[in-house]
Amino acid sequence: MRLAAGVLSSPVRLHVIRYYTQNPGASMVDAAVALGTPSNSLGPNIRALVSAGVLTVSSSPVDHRANNYYVDRSRLIELISAAQEFMLVPVTSHASNSSIVTS
Repeated sequence: MRLAAGVLSSPVRLHVIRYYTQNPGASMVDAAVALGTPSNSLGPNIRALVSAGVLTVSSSPVDHRANNYYVDRSRLIELISAAQEFMLVPVTSHASNSSIVTS
């Protein structure tokens, strides 16, 4: 659940996922330009998405210094489902969540 929350709780990461869904195989520079975000701030978010398995990476056949990124839709759906299941399952004990929820 923590992994799903980390991926889905960041607006930047959601924009990156949407960009690569619409532009499979684009580079990080392409994404940075399209999203109006500096590459150096986009990099950690892309690495986190690769680490989570949401993005896959391959070397560019044209420029071997660049990488191409693709969304792994099945992994993304798996994480969305985990978050959905967590949110929709009834809480059976207030004691287990007392440190998380504050009034």
